[in-house]
Amino acid sequence: MNKKILLLSCFISMHVIAEDIEPGDFTPAPKGTNLFLLYWNHINSNSLKLNGVEFKDQTDQKLNIGLLRLVHFSEIAGMPFNYQLIVPFGKVDGQLAGNDLKTKNTQFGDPMLGFVLWPYNNPEKKSSLGIASITALPWGHYSQDSRYISLGANTWTQDFQFVYTKGWNSGYKLETSFDIYLYGKNDEYGPLNQTLKVDNSYKTQVWFSKDISPITNIGLGYSYTTGGDQEIDGLKNGLNKDIQKVRLSGSHFFTKTDQLQAEINHGFQNKGGYDQELGFQLRYLKIF
Repeated sequence: MNKKILLLSCFISMHVIAEDIEPGDFTPAPKGTNLFLLYWNHINSNSLKLNGVEFKDQTDQKLNIGLLRLVHFSEIAGMPFNYQLIVPFGKVDGQLAGNDLKTKNTQFGDPMLGFVLWPYNNPEKKSSLGIASITALPWGHYSQDSRYISLGANTWTQDFQFVYTKGWNSGYKLETSFDIYLYGKNDEYGPLNQTLKVDNSYKTQVWFSKDISPITNIGLGYSYTTGGDQEIDGLKNGLNKDIQKVRLSGSHFFTKTDQLQAEINHGFQNKGGYDQELGFQLRYLKIF
């Protein structure tokens, strides 16, 4: 087993983390509002699947990924709009069939620039439609050293996201999203300067949540990702993004402008990558 086939998988996981929606994320804020968000994500995996073969012996992975996110709300032609900067960082520890698969140290991943536009927003009906774009730039840590994996992908990634939100006076809310991911190619993959290509991938997310008080929310979610087949110099390596997840979220404002949110999730029906047995996210939000 050539451990270099997994070099990109960590970056793709980070990019997907950045576009995971949480209950209330796509509720437009008033013009001039700023958000500071800090995320910590832990994903634990105990096996890996490649081309229908599952590797369990001396195979595991632990991702500890942080995200710094800055958001500013404005308006365009009377429509709510925001733009944002996302900076990922973190560390990966793991092995595949006894071979180390880890980052050399804590690293910065590829920064992301994004925006969200709400062409439809009806606060009275508690419904909206948001259109988002998030672009990852190849500025993160990247190394061709086969002894380590990198958090940077050495190429760009583009996500187009569409999110519909519908709320009710009872405090219940339904949020659904659809993502289309486009990936550039990496012409400097590994020590042999091979070419790594990734097919488009697609993701659907659903959240059903409830405001149990004006400052506390709980939610149950589901996501399904497909596509993202990888190939090196024209040969598929068995990795893709086919996976389903169930998610449970809770959030609470402990001041008028400070919120803590936590999520626990479990991946299943994985077809080409680490299994993502258990995931946990903790997020701090500051409104100013």
